[in-house]
Amino acid sequence: MQHNEAKLLINKYKKGKATREEVNQLLNWIQNFEPVNDPGFSVAELESVSAEMWRHLSAQHHKNITRLLPRRLAAAAVILLCLGAGAYLILKRPVPVRLAQNQVNDIAPGSGKVILKLGGKTIILANTRNGLIINQGNTTIHKVSDGLVAYSAGTGITDKITYDTLQVPAGAQVCRLKLADGSQLTLDAATTVRFPERFTGRERKVELIIGEAYFEVVHDLQMPFRVINQGKTIEDLGTHFNISAYANEPMITTLLEGRVKVATGTKSVILKPGQQSLIKSTSSNIAVRDADLEEAVAWKEGLFMFNNEDLAGIMRKVSRWYNVDVVFKDQSLQNKLFSGSVSRFSNASQVLSKLALTGSVHFKITGRRIEVTK
Repeated sequence: MQHNEAKLLINKYKKGKATREEVNQLLNWIQNFEPVNDPGFSVAELESVSAEMWRHLSAQHHKNITRLLPRRLAAAAVILLCLGAGAYLILKRPVPVRLAQNQVNDIAPGSGKVILKLGGKTIILANTRNGLIINQGNTTIHKVSDGLVAYSAGTGITDKITYDTLQVPAGAQVCRLKLADGSQLTLDAATTVRFPERFTGRERKVELIIGEAYFEVVHDLQMPFRVINQGKTIEDLGTHFNISAYANEPMITTLLEGRVKVATGTKSVILKPGQQSLIKSTSSNIAVRDADLEEAVAWKEGLFMFNNEDLAGIMRKVSRWYNVDVVFKDQSLQNKLFSGSVSRFSNASQVLSKLALTGSVHFKITGRRIEVTK
């Protein structure tokens, strides 16, 4: 489709006469535009047409907008909605967006090194070959890959319990841990867990010291599985669940399958699939709400996904994933709301560019520092 045809469709849409097929045709054209294949149409012109379309879309009621488009595109696609600026944009390939002129570098994800602490011994997984790490008593520990550590328990009987710690630092890739009972954990960046090498007694207890982890628990009614975090307990009742427990943020437990019991102090709730609990750091109350499951585990699928999330929360995620410091030059920007998704495997500048497309916020990268300005 040529530029003039696109302009005609935009005008038709403004008059309320465009069919759904025509709107999708226009959006597909924007997503698939290649300057090389159409030298008569520049990137600058595409930016202009895109801007004209989202300016009009922003004037429509949000419910009308969301009905026109699929909720989620492929991982390469980007959907951004800035409620503060009223901006909506879809791009399959990033249109060049100018960050600050004095930006001096970019930041790639996944440079941090995962650390496994076995008693007094520290192992950096990236520096360890795949295969047997250690045979410790009745427990065998294998590095299956850079992203997976597996424990297996022998048949011997021992009363001694040895605790290990797996630390995924800020800036590191997601890491998986298979416990001795077969339960599996997926750990996000800036996450630390402490766990026994094998489970004995009447319960299986894992401590989520800080961070976010997805649990796939092998259910055992005779030996309940419990996750502990800062005086709060999540007990498995046959379950797949996600826990987000970063410092200075609410602890959020999202249930995907089965049931979990969330307890703090004398209060407790039992979650059903599709629900999540929220416990603020300043309160012992447990709030329960319906969950957006896709958003809750998007990190595990390699995506940043936001649903009416303020920029302060988004930039905390960016800070953890890329191991950077974030500074807001204008504090009011922290409250701007965005919705959308973008690949976490992109460099930091590409993620920031998508946010900058709204025109309401700009970024400057210097070393491992990101400044946020109007």
